Amino acid sequence: MMERTLGVLVVTYLATLMFIAAFLVASLFVRPAHAGDLSNDINVYVAEGAYQSLALVDMATTLDIRRHPGDYEQNPIMGRHPSDAKVIGYFAIEDAAHALITRALVSNGWTKTAYTWEALSIGVEAGCIAHNYHLGLTARF
Repeated sequence: MMERTLGVLVVTYLATLMFIAAFLVASLFVRPAHAGDLSNDINVYVAEGAYQSLALVDMATTLDIRRHPGDYEQNPIMGRHPSDAKVIGYFAIEDAAHALITRALVSNGWTKTAYTWEALSIGVEAGCIAHNYHLGLTARF
């Protein structure tokens, strides 16, 4: 039963990621008149793809905490020993919110701010992954 529930959650998370990807691709073709240079927008979306990939790895390593009883999650929103459902739900919401914020920045012509947003987000995710690997956590897909 637990494997089935986890499978449903993983499929839901992957469906959310596919929706985000479709939303970002579609948003390249629906643009306000004041939008910036398309090549700059595409670069921001490439950075968004990099962020989403890192977030997926972060989620996978966070799910591995349950195999390490001495370790605990440091994100206060998830709690010290979050369930798989809580981890997957948290990352699904976080990733969707990140994509929407990125799109809002780009569609309002704030491309430089979007680049800064992406750079900071990628840096934080990379740091979380490095920390998780340092603890011995691994990503299993």
